[in-house]
Amino acid sequence: SIGPRELNARSTDPARAPRPALCREREAKMFCSKQGSDLKLDSWPPRYSRLTPEAARVKVVTWNVGNAEPPADLSPLLGSLDDQRIDILVMGLQECRYSVKTPPDVSKLSKQDRKLASKMIDFAVRVWLHIGQGFRLVLHHELGEMKLLAFVRQEWLPFFGDLSVAVERTGIAGVVDNKGGIAARFRLGPKCICLISTHLAAHEGAEYRERRNNDIAEILRGTLKFGGGRHDVSNHFHHTVFMGDMNYRLEVGGTPEGAGPAAAGAAVTAARSSGSVSSASSSHKDQFLHVCNLIDQKKWSDLLALDELSEEMKAGRALYNFSEGRIEFPPTFKVDRAKGFNYKDQRIPAYCDRILWSSYPGMADELKQLSLYPCADVDTSDHKPVAAVFQLDLPCRPIMLHAPLSKHARASSGCRIKFLSLRARDLPSNLDVNGKVDPYCIFMSFELFGRSRSFRTPHIDSTLNPEWAPEDLPSMVTAWGDMAVVRGEHVVILVMDRDALSRDDTIGYAAISLAKCYPGCPFDFEVPITKYGRKRGFISGSVIVTPNRTRSVMV
Repeated sequence: SIGPRELNARSTDPARAPRPALCREREAKMFCSKQGSDLKLDSWPPRYSRLTPEAARVKVVTWNVGNAEPPADLSPLLGSLDDQRIDILVMGLQECRYSVKTPPDVSKLSKQDRKLASKMIDFAVRVWLHIGQGFRLVLHHELGEMKLLAFVRQEWLPFFGDLSVAVERTGIAGVVDNKGGIAARFRLGPKCICLISTHLAAHEGAEYRERRNNDIAEILRGTLKFGGGRHDVSNHFHHTVFMGDMNYRLEVGGTPEGAGPAAAGAAVTAARSSGSVSSASSSHKDQFLHVCNLIDQKKWSDLLALDELSEEMKAGRALYNFSEGRIEFPPTFKVDRAKGFNYKDQRIPAYCDRILWSSYPGMADELKQLSLYPCADVDTSDHKPVAAVFQLDLPCRPIMLHAPLSKHARASSGCRIKFLSLRARDLPSNLDVNGKVDPYCIFMSFELFGRSRSFRTPHIDSTLNPEWAPEDLPSMVTAWGDMAVVRGEHVVILVMDRDALSRDDTIGYAAISLAKCYPGCPFDFEVPITKYGRKRGFISGSVIVTPNRTRSVMV
């Protein structure tokens, strides 16, 4: 069976285990004394302030609770986090409003823990009692019937911080909170993480599929403040996890009764190309039986060929550049409220409940999905929960033995980033009435240049494939003179459309990793331009980084 038992046991080597914060601080002080520095720990920038463990294991669960009281025993949902060696538990819940008939028993908790439990919602208390008091609830936010929870092991609390939450409603008129998303960002050691839990528009058909795409874009746009008002959320964090009851369905319209998977795929392809998927020739019963037949035969690839979200991602219309683990299990909706997968014939079975993720360029290897599985034995909802376990590597970062360079010192001591060539292609043609745009680029990096500093190119008139002259490209000086710091960061490019009569439009965003830069050696890049999860073209070029003489210290 599919489940957490498939996970490989994590190393129990004591050298890899998180050490108490006091030991870490002593270790850091000893290191600084060896370097001849009288640096105070409290003066360090937060992202460099502590020596972090090598990796964290994160479990992510999304579940449409079905407005029913969850089972008293949460083992089918969560298992044993100790056995799975989980450090952080994240739960995105939808339709989580129910009457409590059997309150959780907190009598065995200590007086202090009972006080903490009294401030939690019922579901959070149940989870906490199951996973143990070695975890602490660090995130709890609600939007209507949606909840976003995060529990962190106590030994990881010193590395967790800078928490911020934003919400976006996508219900009726954008004000009703029955649909929408909750986004939370935080730092874990040197990494900045974003969690987004969603509940998108329901129902089958092309109209609702497009509405779900728009919901995703609206949620990513509504949480724009995380990027300081300019960055797209999906292009601002080291790692982003996007989960929820996304309500994407299986498009089986036009499949003749008794047709095989090949005929089904051909029918759907033809229907998509003609835009007539919703006008299915086969009956609902035929479609339901056809999908159930594929499920019985465990033909997961044939089912995913009919999946709306997979198609929208490939086409760049939703969550472009996001990744999803291999789905080798039955659809999680719409099931009987019983153990196992028995489907109600009111709806075509579908993979509504999803967990996806994206990473900054050059950082994809840091976040690895170890497993993805449904919780088949949970029997209180018409959705089966879906869980994923990730390993988040926390690579060593430079310890900064000095503050960022002052404005006057940057010219002589900061690293210089120079773009040698820059071109874009396949920009969208629907922004201006003439089918062309007047693009220019803005270069930003909060870490390297500061929050208020940016650089830009001149605009080019009427083109979808611009190429800027070398003399028009900026030469940028960083706030750090340490090459090791620069190589761990990114430059974000905002591609803009100049408009003489109104405010300039944002075409999209692209992030360029500087990990491949070596002193004085140019390197080439090509990365996608995206905006709110949609593909907007590509940008490519060449860049060179010239360092100063400041030494880099690694631990």
